[in-house]
Parts: sequence; C-alpha cells; structure tokens
Amino acid sequence: MSAPTVADPDRIHMAAGSVINFAVVNVLGAYCRANEADRPLMDLSALSEWEQDWLLNISAVDLVLLGGSPLSAVERSLEHRMVIPHFAKPKRSTETSEILPSEEDVEQRRRDFVSARFRELFNAPGVPNLNPKYAPEGA
Repeated sequence: MSAPTVADPDRIHMAAGSVINFAVVNVLGAYCRANEADRPLMDLSALSEWEQDWLLNISAVDLVLLGGSPLSAVERSLEHRMVIPHFAKPKRSTETSEILPSEEDVEQRRRDFVSARFRELFNAPGVPNLNPKYAPEGA
C-alpha cells in the first residue's frame, strides 16, 4: 500500500497497514454522537457490511463513549473492532484553594492579638500610658 496522495485525500493509512476511508470514520463518529431518535434515520451506505454490523452491535453506553471521543479514537476502535474511547486528561488547576482556618487557629489568633496589645491597653496599676492608642470616649 502506498502513502496517501493529494488526489486521494479521503484515505487514511493506518500504522498496521490497513486503509480506512476518512468518510467512514466521519459517518461512524456522527452516528455515535447522534441521539437515539436520529440514529435509525442516518445513511450508513458509506460503511461496508462488517462495519455496519459492528456499529449496530455496539451498546448504547459504548456509543456515548465513542461519541465523546475524538475521531482518532473512533478510527482506532474501527481498526481493532472493539470500543476504545479516548478522553483528554483534565488540566490541573493552577490556582490553589483557600484553606479555611480551624476554630483552634481562630482562637489562637485572638489570643495572640490580645496578648500583643495587652500592655498598651492595660498598664500595671499606677503606671500611666504615655502613648495611648485607644482612648475611651468622653475621656
């Protein structure tokens, strides 16, 4: 078998040496993506008898799996005569999730806040606060 030529763009040469018509792969992909009401109305004349037999014997779940896969997965499934769906790996999220503080962390922050400001609010008895940052109203 020779490599595809410009005059023959509808042929795909597989690595195994078989030749699959690109129109066949498109029909298979369209059939897999169609809903159950539209599938009986589709024209499958581009498929050979064994391709039609294989396609019509695939379960509804497998049709949905192949319908969500790219045409390369449909092509690979046709070549191996078994359903081999392919899904792109989900991309990792680059943003990090906010970690909510626990009650112990919140309580510790409160204690740290009060202890850092305790001396400015409450001096020892008889010692004046020369740099008050908090002054009660009316004082």
